[in-house]
Amino acid sequence: MLNVSLFLIAGIFVGYVLRQRSRCLSITEKTSMLFILLLLFLLGVSLGRNKTVLSNLSVLGLQAAVITVGGILGSIILSFFTYKYFFQGRRKR
Repeated sequence: MLNVSLFLIAGIFVGYVLRQRSRCLSITEKTSMLFILLLLFLLGVSLGRNKTVLSNLSVLGLQAAVITVGGILGSIILSFFTYKYFFQGRRKR
């Protein structure tokens, strides 16, 4: 975990230094997307090779759907109350 944190901090520093260079930003965005897609592909390969995951896919899929819907509904509800509490009274009429 320390390695991940150090890489993240190093990336933030390099991004801060290179933030004004639009060419670097364009290359970074394309490279990031490529690596994200590669990681997703490799995750799919890993899951496809795992017999335990494949045999329990229906249960895991249902749990994932419930967690996803719960997260979305929780975000919507919390956003609504945050808006009402912090921003609604500030409107000029």
